[in-house]
Amino acid sequence: MTEQDKIALHQMMKKLQQHEQTIVQLMQIVASTNRMVKALLKEQKERT
Repeated sequence: MTEQDKIALHQMMKKLQQHEQTIVQLMQIVASTNRMVKALLKEQKERT
């Protein structure tokens, strides 16, 4: 493996980690949104 290959691999790994972090954040947002929707639906049902 050449030095350029090592640098390219390192950059790809760094980007992969960034994408993984982004995916985790998006999943947390979706989970939070789902909890809020559930709470709102429960509240709405209790009113009727």
